[in-house]
Amino acid sequence: MRGVGELGLKELLKEVLLGIASGATSILIYVYLAPFLISAVTKASIDVSWLDALVYISLFIALGIAGRTAPGSIAAPIRVLSKLIGALVLLYITNYGVLHGEYGYAEGVIAVEIDVSPIIYVVLVLSLAYGVVDAYTAVTKHEEI
Repeated sequence: MRGVGELGLKELLKEVLLGIASGATSILIYVYLAPFLISAVTKASIDVSWLDALVYISLFIALGIAGRTAPGSIAAPIRVLSKLIGALVLLYITNYGVLHGEYGYAEGVIAVEIDVSPIIYVVLVLSLAYGVVDAYTAVTKHEEI
């Protein structure tokens, strides 16, 4: 990938669309899929307000477009930042890994607190590792002037 000034209109549009797809993938993974899986396993509710979701959508799409259209040396930290922010958003959405739930039974209600933070931290480390590999690819794959 070359710098934005060196891209033709068709190439730039392609990179912007790929950036949107990259941002949408991050949204699906960090904001919807991972919280859904954690919620399904723990039976604790994880809610994301529509305003928070809108902020995450805007942030991830902007980072995806920036990571695709910027030159390699600038795209590299953006790509790492995108993965790191995704993991941190997941950490925030899951209340830093401490989930609360209430379960009813015949005679009353049981309040349960589940600490899934080790799982979230593993996701954070894997996201960071993937971001570094992605950044290395962005730098080595694309020549700069």
